[in-house]
Amino acid sequence: RSGSTWAQEAFVKASNNGSGDNFGNSVSLSGDTMAVGAFFEDSEQTTITNGPGVTVDTNASLESGAVYVYKRSGSTWAQEAFVKASNNGPDDGFGNSISLSGDTLTVGAVGEDSAQTTITNGPGVTLDTDASSESGAVYIYRNNARLFDPSDINYIISSTSINFTWSKGGTMTDGYSIAYAAGAIAPASCSMLNDIGNVLTYNLTGLTSSTTYSFRICSYDVDDDLSEGVSFTLRTLP
Repeated sequence: RSGSTWAQEAFVKASNNGSGDNFGNSVSLSGDTMAVGAFFEDSEQTTITNGPGVTVDTNASLESGAVYVYKRSGSTWAQEAFVKASNNGPDDGFGNSISLSGDTLTVGAVGEDSAQTTITNGPGVTLDTDASSESGAVYIYRNNARLFDPSDINYIISSTSINFTWSKGGTMTDGYSIAYAAGAIAPASCSMLNDIGNVLTYNLTGLTSSTTYSFRICSYDVDDDLSEGVSFTLRTLP
């Protein structure tokens, strides 16, 4: 949306698009990150592929399910990860439901068959199955590479200034950088020239009233490696 006008920004298809996968059965959006479930995806993969790659093996009777994670930079979307359950099984329906918040992704698998009755903290999963149980399970994933959590941002808008406050999204955060521009498209990255230091609140002044601004706030570590950050659009009051 730009002002009161909506326009299509992207049309997303799975790169291992298969018949009956039901890509788009569930969708969750958080900031510039989108997760898409395909609960009948057929591959036998039991790992997470970080980056644009996907498995291309298929087993038409498996229907185990998968989740695809996409990231937006500017107005361009690209795949960030392909997620499969590590105890991937037939008809598990992994991706039947999903929820994304900042750097945390939860995935429901309504047909998962194990008889476990406890929570496993960490990367382990049960491998026992009872094909007739379909008791279901939920998997929780974290992206520890992200140093900033967009869900932690709060903002107050006044006529010519904006006050930001946030909380740290990771232990490696050593400072923050901010970039902004008038209009609906945020800068694609943050520049270290706009380094605002290791602060948890920042007041940006000198803005024009009744103007739409797009922002990107990034964190960086001790080696000055910038995260992709989070972008958002605000409008100053008249």
